[in-house]
Amino acid sequence: KVASLRSRGSGFEFLWQPPGGVYPPPEYGAEYGPEFATGFDECFPSILAVDYPDAPWKGVAVPDHGEVWSLPWDWCPMDGGVSLAVNGRALPYRLEKTVQMEEDGALLFRYQLRNLGRAPLRWLWSAHPLLNVTQALVVHVPGRPEMKVYESLGDVLGPAGGRHRWPYVGDVDLARPALREPAAEKVFLKGLGEGRVAALYPEIGEGISIEFPPEIVTGIGLWYNLRGWPAESPHCNIGIEPCSEPHESLADCHYALPPDGEADWWMRWTLFSWAADGRAR
Repeated sequence: KVASLRSRGSGFEFLWQPPGGVYPPPEYGAEYGPEFATGFDECFPSILAVDYPDAPWKGVAVPDHGEVWSLPWDWCPMDGGVSLAVNGRALPYRLEKTVQMEEDGALLFRYQLRNLGRAPLRWLWSAHPLLNVTQALVVHVPGRPEMKVYESLGDVLGPAGGRHRWPYVGDVDLARPALREPAAEKVFLKGLGEGRVAALYPEIGEGISIEFPPEIVTGIGLWYNLRGWPAESPHCNIGIEPCSEPHESLADCHYALPPDGEADWWMRWTLFSWAADGRAR
């Protein structure tokens, strides 16, 4: 877990923090409940808890939000960052990640996946950063990609499976999430013209740009939790989640890595000031 991402300029904390200030250590296979829904985790090899669909691992249970968020990773420091790796428990793979600060101040995440099994391996990856919400927050996605409703509390966005164009579902503007609450809903964007999305915070004069290769990271999941979940003590955050495919279930994946095959992708986070950078405009 990346627990904190704080601006040295404004002091603003971008990642949602645990309300009680405690990060409980997860056990393997745990449900991704509110006590764990903080900071920035990796979802792999699935988001939805699912039984693997194909032989020779047909029926093998893959936990909620995948398994790597609840597994210990090997790690070592590297120049300007850290190198991490984890082996799958439910399925035979190795996922490696480096996190490194670039010269311009951007934070670069590089991923390498290797299939250690003797059969093709389906896989689904999603970043899972939960960002703090301010009243004027704007979510910026270039163009008007196709948008599919995955779930919506009280069917405010209509039934699951409904198709729309970013950022509107009827008169609901999903680019400006804090204009309404409570809400607990998720949509997926696909057909992206560019591999980037940004969160703009007018109150602090800063924003975060997230870039990725759209030919590999083909979708963006947007999870809006505006005091809608959990019912007892609801959180207020938004998940901006670049993902390899725009859905949650490993059973729906098109990516299948051959035996001993490898896949590589990256993601770049840049914090920018409106006074110094034109991206906010």
